[in-house]
Amino acid sequence: MLNHQINPFYCFISIPNEYKIMELVAHIVAHRFSLAAKKDISVDIRCCNAANTSPLADFNKSYVIYSLLHYLEQPNVEISLIEKRLTKLCTQTIECHNGLPYFITIFQYLDRLNLQDDLWQRNAIIRRIREINLIALRLSQSNMCGIIDLDSLFTRIGGQNVRTDYTLKGVTAHQIAADFVSTVLIESHVNFAGNLDADTKDLLMSGGYEGILKRSSQRLLRDENNKTKN
Repeated sequence: MLNHQINPFYCFISIPNEYKIMELVAHIVAHRFSLAAKKDISVDIRCCNAANTSPLADFNKSYVIYSLLHYLEQPNVEISLIEKRLTKLCTQTIECHNGLPYFITIFQYLDRLNLQDDLWQRNAIIRRIREINLIALRLSQSNMCGIIDLDSLFTRIGGQNVRTDYTLKGVTAHQIAADFVSTVLIESHVNFAGNLDADTKDLLMSGGYEGILKRSSQRLLRDENNKTKN
């Protein structure tokens, strides 16, 4: 049995593109739950600044999602300090809402239009992205957080194919990212609910990871066809 109201999603975002993605996530999650329940299901996604993670006490029984991108804009913050902050954030979030927070990994790709003549700076950015992602993965392996691994997804699809990079620019990138984020969060809900029948699970998961890849390929093909027509 599905409820009319899903627990709120708190999203701590770093850049405007992430806000656009989360708007799509709200639409996708509501659409899938409405199809499965055969009635209107509302979804409340509340976006906050990733640099301000308080008040954590408001997160009771909510899904909490954290962007990591703002740490790229803080190059003077040591990686060891980032790890301490994220570890503390995990602990506080778990204590406040009795569930694991989710970290969104950063796509390890930098469009060549950015810093195209500064190879050293490009390499420094990619190295910092890799180090931040590894922190999130280590915390996940310690069962302190969940991972929304956009880096792995876009690496598999290809940043050049999607015409995006770590900034998540582009309408197609927003659609693919939102599809992936939605599926990860819905999977968590399905696993937690435990009493859903197979047909309901199928409607909610919409093909799972393979479904995401299939829809992504369809979007890229459609974009290419539109580009050819124009």
